[in-house]
Amino acid sequence: MVKPLAEFVASLHKNRVDDRNLQGHCQTLIRGDIVRIQVDFYEDGQYGLDIYTRENSSTISNGGKQLLTHCCKYLINVRM
Repeated sequence: MVKPLAEFVASLHKNRVDDRNLQGHCQTLIRGDIVRIQVDFYEDGQYGLDIYTRENSSTISNGGKQLLTHCCKYLINVRM
């Protein structure tokens, strides 16, 4: 039986760039069974994209927060 996933979180990284500066360049949209991750790259370079997810009925907690599970990682080379 497949468990439905409740939440997806995408995190964008780039060497020598603070991750907080990249938060606004990555957006996750969920519509039904389709998850869309939109990334707006603002300059050439190599980026890492990590995707995390959480099950609907996740009961594991750490300090009262549900844990996210690392789902996949992408290495993206950007040339504009």
